[in-house]
Amino acid sequence: MDAGEPRKRRRKDRSRPEPSDILKAGKASARAFADSLPINPGVMGEGRADCLTVVPPHSDIDLWELQLVQAFGTRSGSLLQTFLIQLSKLCPQAWDEDAREWKIDETEWNALLALVAEHQPENSAQAALAAQMAATHMLMMKLSAQGLNRGHTVYHHDAALASKLARTFAIQCDAMQALKGKSRTANQSIHVHKETHQHVHHHGGGAEFGRQSHGPAESGRTIEASEAVWSEEPRRDALPSPRREGQEPMPVPRGKSGRASGRA
Repeated sequence: MDAGEPRKRRRKDRSRPEPSDILKAGKASARAFADSLPINPGVMGEGRADCLTVVPPHSDIDLWELQLVQAFGTRSGSLLQTFLIQLSKLCPQAWDEDAREWKIDETEWNALLALVAEHQPENSAQAALAAQMAATHMLMMKLSAQGLNRGHTVYHHDAALASKLARTFAIQCDAMQALKGKSRTANQSIHVHKETHQHVHHHGGGAEFGRQSHGPAESGRTIEASEAVWSEEPRRDALPSPRREGQEPMPVPRGKSGRASGRA
């Protein structure tokens, strides 16, 4: 590099016009929506990366701790500190010009904290799942960026892993709803309809009508209980053996093998 070569002047920022009237008209509603959202606690890191000290971004420590309790749904100071340290290890390093050293990227750190707080966990189990969802999201986005390769050749391995992580995130969303007692249930109702038609039975020139449940004659009525189908066929009783009054029937002689003998 030629030290005597003059440095190129940085291009000035582009001029930005005033917002349109439509955008200005929606500012009040946007402000009302923003005010309805909970305020996420910020976080700062002091010291080196191997010895990180978590501090609030303002001087009111009590307010900061209460906001952390609300963000993670737990009053355990040890658990809060553990969550913050674990989230910090997901972030890359950034150069601190003032300290002249590499430090944790506080922008991504605060983004991960906001992702956890947006789920509004009610206990430590929900907070742990929210932290896992934040890690899944960050890893999926980084793999997607690597897989797309800035619009050049797509790396299929990274793209496949990103797709699996996207499905994992969807499963985690369902698990969060289940932990909060808001899991989706499918209601199924079964309607049973009775359908009957007429059958004609001929007996000696006459006609008798019997109803059986086979055809579409009476569709649309829901059966509340099982209905017996009675047959109107005439009973065919066995003929009584003829015998005189006061006499027993004649026994049939049988042989030694138990079969009936041929002699009367």
